[in-house]
Amino acid sequence: LTNKTALPDASYMEDTKLAAEGAGYIKQYGCAGCHEIKGFEDEQRIGKELTAEGATPIERLDFALLTKDAERGTEPLDVFRLASDKGSDKEWYTRKGFFEHKIAEPGIYDSGKEKDWRDHLRMPKPYINFGADNKDRTELDAITTFLLGSVGAEGANIPASYFYNATDQQRDIQDGWWVVKKYNCMGCHNVQVGQKSVLSTLPFYQSPDGKEQLPPALTTEGARVDPDWLLRFLTDPSLSGITEQELNNAGGAALRDMANKSATSPGANTQAQSPPSGQQGGTQPQGGAQAQSPPQTQAGAQANNQSNSQAGGQSSGQTQQRAQGGGTHFKPQPGANRNGVRIYLRARMPTFSFSPNELRTLVRFFMAVSSQTEPYIKPQIAPLTDEERNLARALFTSQQAPCLKCHLTGNPTHDANATAPNFLQASTRLKPGWTFRWLLDPQKVIPGTAMPSELFKKDGDRWVFNGQIPGLDEYKGDHADLLVRYILQLTPQEQARLAAGSPGATAGRTPTGASGNTTTQTTSGTHHAEVLRATRRAKYRQQASLSHAPPRPSDRGSRARKVARSPGDGFSPAQFGNGFSAVAPSVRGRL
Repeated sequence: LTNKTALPDASYMEDTKLAAEGAGYIKQYGCAGCHEIKGFEDEQRIGKELTAEGATPIERLDFALLTKDAERGTEPLDVFRLASDKGSDKEWYTRKGFFEHKIAEPGIYDSGKEKDWRDHLRMPKPYINFGADNKDRTELDAITTFLLGSVGAEGANIPASYFYNATDQQRDIQDGWWVVKKYNCMGCHNVQVGQKSVLSTLPFYQSPDGKEQLPPALTTEGARVDPDWLLRFLTDPSLSGITEQELNNAGGAALRDMANKSATSPGANTQAQSPPSGQQGGTQPQGGAQAQSPPQTQAGAQANNQSNSQAGGQSSGQTQQRAQGGGTHFKPQPGANRNGVRIYLRARMPTFSFSPNELRTLVRFFMAVSSQTEPYIKPQIAPLTDEERNLARALFTSQQAPCLKCHLTGNPTHDANATAPNFLQASTRLKPGWTFRWLLDPQKVIPGTAMPSELFKKDGDRWVFNGQIPGLDEYKGDHADLLVRYILQLTPQEQARLAAGSPGATAGRTPTGASGNTTTQTTSGTHHAEVLRATRRAKYRQQASLSHAPPRPSDRGSRARKVARSPGDGFSPAQFGNGFSAVAPSVRGRL
């Protein structure tokens, strides 16, 4: 313990001139062409474009000092001398010969030239497997054939109009797919229609409780969210208001102060308190027995759990402070250790630290996939009158559409079983047009969602609520649009008032706490559907008793036929039980 280990000299780490020189070499050798390096996002590739390299005229291919050797067939490389199909006098002054030699030995055409070191070829030598006897040319021939066939529209013998020319949106989709694949977004999310995430195939997520823990589908993300909001979310998925620049400019105690501040920042929207120790932003599975914990999706979350175990049950708040506070265990990351929107999910959205170019590419990708125009101009929402607010409030809290039964409110007691985001984020997050279409038929937008359909029905050129609310029949405006305006203008005071008179969230479950969907053929939005059917039956019984007439026995059949007559709704008549589709519940598509 008394002998101190001698450490190597590291004084060069303080040499700013040496660091600047190193940055120059990074540019010179094109490291940013393969690696994502902060500060080098706008650096260009060091190599030429090869899209139409096969159409390059032979005169423009620089054989340099080897031109005469190529014409005479003098072979400078041993690998071609040993090949059985290469004679010593076989001419290789062709495109094929140029590509073969360039790939086998990239610097061959610099041989014998007097050049500054900065002007020498910077192409690295690829590892081509020529086999044990140096005669196997399979890989070399494959690369050469590809280059020879890359002739583009100029070198092809077919009209240029036959070639695919990406438009602005199509180009955005092509560029975005590189980023989506790089960060494996499809590991947790459904990005394409019909595509299943890797997470959804794990055993935990096969159960009803596990399905409610799946991250949201992103098939309509560009149409759903405001691009400015999406840019902020991708920068800091916890929405804590702490930027990466703030973290870079601060350290130690300042970082811990920021981590503490994030718990009460406006970005959190007063959604919920920190989860108990041992949980990652979610609640225990419902329905009795403890379910198997899902795998963590971030290395930092796993490290937090290990630290908690070693510390003998240290609180998650202290662990978060250590992780956010620049301690020795974790590298500081922007934001808090939680999900910013769906805080009930245990799989935490990682902070990827996207580069500015990647952020723009992802936002444009999601907008292009959803055929959204740019730039996005947020429409102005007409303010609610007092009468409209009262009607919308009654609709929002009605038995047929009890929105707060699933959505977060910020009250920990109420939110214990919540499985949908807080409405207070809707004004900055959701697009009004998408929200309107979503309320009309959520199943068409995201099949399998637990959000109930058939809340509204068509009446002429407007949509009216498919239920009974006093005074709503006299309102001549569009009922769905009224609800959209109310949701997008909801204030914290209004939501607190509504939550105070609302029971705790049930996530569509029965009062016993078990899921109401116990069979393979389960109904979508179980709680809402049952309440709607019960309300209608009670209404008909009341009418029958007042008129001293028996109840209408054909009610169910008429309603089922009415639903089945709706064309283009994406469901077959065999799927309708009592007028609702048999789709397994899921929280993936809720607001």
